[in-house]
Amino acid sequence: MRNDLRSIEYLQQRGELDSSGLASFVRLLLDQLRQDCTNYSTQHTVDGCILRIEERWEDLAVICDQIATWTKQISPGHEQLPADYLTHTIQCLGAFEAQFPNRIPVKLLENIISMAQKTMICTASTTVDNEECTLASSCRVSNSKKRPRTDSNVSEPEFKRPACRKSSDPVTLVVAKFALAVSAPKVLVLGVSKVFNSAQAMEKALDDMKLATSAAINAVCELLQHTENPDEDIVAHFSSATERMVSTISSISPHEIKFAWLENTTNELYRLLNLGSSKKLESLLSSCTKLESYLEDNFYEWERDPVPTLDVMESRVKRFRSRQLENKNVMSPIQSISGGVLIDISYFTAQNMDKKVVRTPKNWSRFTAVGKALSAWMFRALKSKATGAA
Repeated sequence: MRNDLRSIEYLQQRGELDSSGLASFVRLLLDQLRQDCTNYSTQHTVDGCILRIEERWEDLAVICDQIATWTKQISPGHEQLPADYLTHTIQCLGAFEAQFPNRIPVKLLENIISMAQKTMICTASTTVDNEECTLASSCRVSNSKKRPRTDSNVSEPEFKRPACRKSSDPVTLVVAKFALAVSAPKVLVLGVSKVFNSAQAMEKALDDMKLATSAAINAVCELLQHTENPDEDIVAHFSSATERMVSTISSISPHEIKFAWLENTTNELYRLLNLGSSKKLESLLSSCTKLESYLEDNFYEWERDPVPTLDVMESRVKRFRSRQLENKNVMSPIQSISGGVLIDISYFTAQNMDKKVVRTPKNWSRFTAVGKALSAWMFRALKSKATGAA
């Protein structure tokens, strides 16, 4: 930890780094921080209560504050800080904060969570943009491949029928690519296509299917929202391809499908269904229902007890209630418990990156009770301030 502090001091004296250098340094500090948290937590659990002197805790706070500041200066989507790395970091620091309350600054967790969310959005939008560019370039026909005329001696004037492209033509191409992409993984599962490296082939087929699915949903959504009389054949073709996509997903092992993508796709299909612009979309309801069932059967799980963040918040509420605080000291429980609430939300959100963790009604009741206690102290603070102002 002392080495990390010296590195930070050196960098502060040296001046600003470029984006890549700063991201690399933040990655190094986060690696060291995660290792330190893991080591201390393990020693504390295995070897009994090993106390860290307050000076070391202060060093940790300085390091965390500086990482939080530098994290805000890095653009999301940097290769040194991918979404999965940030997610694991949130889980590690959240677990440590639950075990040792108020040791990891909330600001650091908030910044890392924000960066992880923006990185996932940035990655998804870049992927779709690249796919659309590929589709556009593949649709261009080179004039150099035209067949030469053999009737050059004909004296009559040549009349050419003007090219007429409907606004739905690009959507037709996107949906056609989607229909092809959803079939490829199923072919591999059935063993119809013999390939040398089936694992790599399946991974590529699924990636292509995901890209084609996102592009098709966006294209059909644009068509329905901005076209007065959308082509019903396109919508019907899209609905049919979606049914085949659901069938393909159902035949694949869950570990090969990412939860976040599947949940987002289901939500986007529901959004498309709710537009209600075409009767040809009615079959989407069945597809969405099947996807939800697949999610529930393979990705949903109940939150496991104990829940350290809830335990910590409840103990804080109990401690502050026993003190019979005066109005002038009411900010102490507000700051302490609101920080715990943020940590619980951050930790719960981090668990939902690769699966859907469902909180039990009992634990939601515990969370609600903490929220009610917090709101009561906040009401006291506001009332006291209003009385003082009067």
